[in-house]
Amino acid sequence: MHDENGEIDCHAAMRHVDAFLDGELTEAEADEIRRHLDACEDCLDVADAEAAVKALVKRCCGGPPAPDGLRARLVMRYSHTEVIVRRQ
Repeated sequence: MHDENGEIDCHAAMRHVDAFLDGELTEAEADEIRRHLDACEDCLDVADAEAAVKALVKRCCGGPPAPDGLRARLVMRYSHTEVIVRRQ
């Protein structure tokens, strides 16, 4: 969605802000979002808040991955479910 000047509008910018922050857009798409954020303080505030939340989650939950052996044991343990039916 673009405005009358051919620029991306707020709704479209906010739909793509996560992909923008994660570096998942093409360079042209990222440039379009950047231009919008430079011109729109409200959207910039939202993007800044999203970036802060992403940084907090990464800091709190971004530890090293589990060792392969532990990961394999967890997958084996939790990949199938056992149902027990008790009759009275």
